[in-house]
Amino acid sequence: MHRFFLLILIPLFPYSLTAQLWSLDTLSAMPEPVTNNAVCEGFIGDTACVYSFGGMDSSKQFGGIHLKTWRYNTVTDHWESLPDMPDSLGKIAAAASRVGDTIYVIGGYHVFSDGSEKSSNLVHRFDIRTNTWLSNGANIPVQIDDHVQSVWRDSLIYVVTGWSDVGNVPAVQIYDPAHDNWLEGTPTPFNSFYAVFGSQGYIFEDTIYYFGGAAYAQNFPIQGRMRRGIIEPDSPMVIRWGSRKLQSGLVGYRMAATRVFDYLHWLGGSSLTYNYDPVAYNGSGPVSPLELNLYYDPEKREHGTSVTPGLPMDLRGIAEASDTVKYIVGGIGPNQVVSDQTLRLRYQNLIGNSVQEELQTKVRVIWDGQSDTLMLSSESVPVSNLSVLVTDIQGREVATRTSSPTGSVNMFGIPRGIYILTFESGGNSFLIKVQKY
Repeated sequence: MHRFFLLILIPLFPYSLTAQLWSLDTLSAMPEPVTNNAVCEGFIGDTACVYSFGGMDSSKQFGGIHLKTWRYNTVTDHWESLPDMPDSLGKIAAAASRVGDTIYVIGGYHVFSDGSEKSSNLVHRFDIRTNTWLSNGANIPVQIDDHVQSVWRDSLIYVVTGWSDVGNVPAVQIYDPAHDNWLEGTPTPFNSFYAVFGSQGYIFEDTIYYFGGAAYAQNFPIQGRMRRGIIEPDSPMVIRWGSRKLQSGLVGYRMAATRVFDYLHWLGGSSLTYNYDPVAYNGSGPVSPLELNLYYDPEKREHGTSVTPGLPMDLRGIAEASDTVKYIVGGIGPNQVVSDQTLRLRYQNLIGNSVQEELQTKVRVIWDGQSDTLMLSSESVPVSNLSVLVTDIQGREVATRTSSPTGSVNMFGIPRGIYILTFESGGNSFLIKVQKY
């Protein structure tokens, strides 16, 4: 049975950075649990598909690392097995990017029975139209894994920093699919602020952003910096690098990076670093998912966060079915269980606003899709006996409600659609935009 819930955190501040939030649906399970798999989208006509390449099974041991390939059809809600990746050993920590009708699976690493590891220099090319593997592309100059990978202008694939056999590297390697060759980009500064593994990033308007990751030092400490590389459009190998630390304590490792309109998102991941087994490098024991949604406004250089229950860790990609619909498949969930879940993430744009000083706080709103009830909670703002005006996106009134003494609001009878909910009490008000499925 598919499960739906909507979690909304409402930051009510004068500058009102619009909160960027997600609803999660659990769809048909994958053929088997997998984690650290490279994930990417592809399209067959108008049908979006999700592809999973390689990864590790539920054993969480080197023997469970494989080359399996699967495809999920978002219309039929069906998974199928495809030919394995053309390599001699299973691999994890690769990344997949699509340019046109070809997916490029780059890098990754192999783990041997003695515990040693080897970074890959291979570029696997998968033809979406025929479901076949083409001959490998030109080898990566610097073998790499756990790297940042993103596409610029539907033409060049940027491979930034990552781990190469014995340590992090500052290399920026740019693959040109049209000519099957590699270009050398301006490297990142060679320090722990930039050279990391386990980070994820996204290219947006000629700038690559990447967040988090692990530095090369004792116990591989986790990072909390946002790096920005401005690409020179007329000479895309030239990049101007900068970085800044976000709020204290905000970190991430092996998250998924994506874009929604003018915002960037980093989803899931963990707050501790670990190897392929999800046990912390610092010796503190098993690592748990962070369930974080970090959203970032590149223009204003502002960010916000919320918790999205159900987001896994150990991610190596996300499938972008559209601007507002994404898919995360596999990963590691609570209690270190390797996941077989197919999660559909649907964007919820929240409009937060307040003109009253006393509303500078947070209100939590959960829409329970089964009972059709909104549940409100706050540590400092009264949520009982609030009037609730429900309007459609044209501003037409649909219903009025009043929250109960416990902060619940009955939403029964309101049909599916996008609505603006305006909450009022004592002259104070705030509003949110939500979608009911």
